[in-house]
Amino acid sequence: MSAELGFNTYVLVGNALNYLVNGARVDSEAELGVPAAAIASLYRRIDPLTPREILHAIEEFPPEERSLLDHCCRYCLRAIAEVTSPRCWGCRATQPKTSSPNSRWSPPAMPELPEVETIANGVHARVHGARIAAVWTSGKPQTFKSPEAEIADVLTGATIESVRRVGKTIVMTVDRGRQKKPAPTEFLIHLGMTGRLLVSLPEVPQPPHTHAVLTLADHREVRFVDPRRFGRLSIHRPGPASSRTTDNEQRSTGTYSGPGREPLTISPDDFVALFRGRKTPIKAALLNQSLLHGVGNIYADESLFRAGIRPRRQAGRLTRAELIGLRTALQAVLRRAIKLGGSSVSDYVDAEGMRGYFQIEHKVYGRAAEPCTVCATPIQKITLAGRGTHFCPCCQK
Repeated sequence: MSAELGFNTYVLVGNALNYLVNGARVDSEAELGVPAAAIASLYRRIDPLTPREILHAIEEFPPEERSLLDHCCRYCLRAIAEVTSPRCWGCRATQPKTSSPNSRWSPPAMPELPEVETIANGVHARVHGARIAAVWTSGKPQTFKSPEAEIADVLTGATIESVRRVGKTIVMTVDRGRQKKPAPTEFLIHLGMTGRLLVSLPEVPQPPHTHAVLTLADHREVRFVDPRRFGRLSIHRPGPASSRTTDNEQRSTGTYSGPGREPLTISPDDFVALFRGRKTPIKAALLNQSLLHGVGNIYADESLFRAGIRPRRQAGRLTRAELIGLRTALQAVLRRAIKLGGSSVSDYVDAEGMRGYFQIEHKVYGRAAEPCTVCATPIQKITLAGRGTHFCPCCQK
């Protein structure tokens, strides 16, 4: 692919081919002069890959196939931005806003489990084992749950042992060299609605609204950027182990364990027990972070669609079979979204500033009035528990 398209465009190959094969908005032979079978063949080869794997795979393609990918991407960068996105994925140029009921995008969404997992994994791969040489904070009090001086004192000179996700929180475990194992100190980063955690070289200009910078010993910087300042930074010190039963060992070690249960590892029996006797709608129950932490509006809608369950149904009245089916659907949706780097429906980018592209596979979220991908019935949007909720009135019972 041509160098001028840049790194961002390379990871859009999957979007481009998915759009041409499954989008049903374009006749590829008529508009691109490219045989539909050729595009479908490339799509089948690329679809199972992650964005990073695509980069390596296309290097092995013959020139004619790379030229085809280049052609598809150029077309789709224009077409996808025009019909679905308020911001062009390739150049980040702002598109005119629209209030059309067919608009694919809702107001800004808080990063959910897949987005936070993608960021945490990316940051961990880049900085684990690095020593923090200095800490700078912005002085904006809304951002800091712990005093800025405490954050600087705890982190300066510490070594980053790991970066992981717990619920919607990024947990950076640090070794200060002044404590006994197994109870390390943790730096908690909640992204809020517009927060970003970036690993940058010092020569890269610092973005506006940067509220914290961890300068590493090799001079790289971990930057927390948050225009709306709904994100929160804090220090979690090891405390007494919790006796609460859980599906992981975090509570028994005193490390940060989040407010609820982990959706990706909860057992079928425990998942069913969470909703037993609850009179709230199942959509509201899925969003209750004290039950399942990390699930938000996007993936609640998508999992309920795949499970065939209407969002208004009372959680406590769902059968065991329905709840086990919902657990299966929820975990499948979350894992697929993690593989695709999350859903960039707002300000979300990963640790390198790259956007995810699970949004191209949304079945209901953000698709109000568009035809269902299964039965062609228009997707409905309602307000439930104060959140925009999307569902198919035919496929979901």
